[in-house]
Amino acid sequence: MNNIITGLVVHADRIFKKGIILVLLLALIVGGLIWFRGQSPEIDNAIPYQITSELVVERLYSEGTLNVLEAVGRASYQAEDPGTIKILSYKISIPGLQKKVSVNYEYRVHLGVDLTRLTAKDVSITETRIEIMLPRPEINSIEIFNDKAQTTGGFLIFKAKPRDDLVEMSADRDEYINILRDSALQDLQESGQYQKLQQAAMGNTANLLSRLLQELSQNNVLEVNVKFI
Repeated sequence: MNNIITGLVVHADRIFKKGIILVLLLALIVGGLIWFRGQSPEIDNAIPYQITSELVVERLYSEGTLNVLEAVGRASYQAEDPGTIKILSYKISIPGLQKKVSVNYEYRVHLGVDLTRLTAKDVSITETRIEIMLPRPEINSIEIFNDKAQTTGGFLIFKAKPRDDLVEMSADRDEYINILRDSALQDLQESGQYQKLQQAAMGNTANLLSRLLQELSQNNVLEVNVKFI
């Protein structure tokens, strides 16, 4: 009986020692992991070394023409035909042939920046900043919609086709839509709205490029400075 008890005590002592050894091993492993984490370098917000001017140009070039602003406006256009005929060397105005075409319309203008014109020389990179030189945003397209045209004039005038009348009055017989597009552009320039739209488009461009390049560098606090020439 004493031998049995002695054997149990010895066996329990061995289990206890093995338990202590396992606990010590676990403590060493946990401590090592904590120390390793403490020695890991902190990730800063610097641009990764692989971000180069060439990489920036390649990324932006793939965007082609970046649409940065859309605006809607209203305008009107008028053209007049004095209704003259030429007899010998004289021009005679016939009251019944005089006519005027009036068009009220709306337009949607799109401004964009051509990023394919960007070169590596236009990009400057430091550890926390990218500076880009770009051309100013320009009008890419003008859409005409809700146009209402009418022809008014003398009693000899057929007034059912004002669009055709407008083309007929055009000096170079341009298409009806092109005449109104040119009119909308002139209206924007003369009213000063074009300059205001361009300023807003430049702000949008800077914001869009900041997001694109932050995604490229995986740096959310990257400073992107865009200068327009």
